[in-house]
Amino acid sequence: MQAELGERRPVSRYRGLSWRMGKWQVFMHSNHIGVFLGSFVSETEAAAAYDVAALLLRGKEVKLNLPLSNYLDAAGSIIDAHGIKKKLERKGCVAFVL
Repeated sequence: MQAELGERRPVSRYRGLSWRMGKWQVFMHSNHIGVFLGSFVSETEAAAAYDVAALLLRGKEVKLNLPLSNYLDAAGSIIDAHGIKKKLERKGCVAFVL
């Protein structure tokens, strides 16, 4: 159903997010494979899911939505709070080795 006249869908200030069905959805392409990363109520949480996938697929030099320090533990490994790595592996995407 289309939005009423004058009513607009929210537009994210973060990369990789879109507003659908009342939630922020995260979708990314890797090696010509589309990967749905999930739906989130919080825009910041959705941006973090995108960032984790970008780090896993493209390495630490990728442009992120939020600071890199948000995603690293004390040893410098990526914190995978949303199970993004398993979603990428199920789709056949090869994670970048950090």
